[in-house]
Amino acid sequence: DRLVEDGPYRWTRNPMYGGHLLFLAGLALSSRSPVAAGLLGWHVKWFADRVRKDEKRLRERFGPAYDDYCARTPRWVPRPPPSGSGPDGRQTGPAIAPDTST
Repeated sequence: DRLVEDGPYRWTRNPMYGGHLLFLAGLALSSRSPVAAGLLGWHVKWFADRVRKDEKRLRERFGPAYDDYCARTPRWVPRPPPSGSGPDGRQTGPAIAPDTST
């Protein structure tokens, strides 16, 4: 087994759970259904609890490597990696700023 840090896991630690919640949010908003809103609320809590358990297990299995990954990668809301980062999200070298003196 290995710690997956590439693909969609480069942008967020929980892309599948996040996608599921995004779908349910869209369903609740588009249908304006109280049932869909309740379903979304229940899933938010369920996924939050599940993520805490997953993170505990992953931290025990991968140790500092998982802590480093958590420091670089948000739990839920994706953000672009820092400028100058490679395909795995790690820094590849100094970012070069464009020359704006002209």
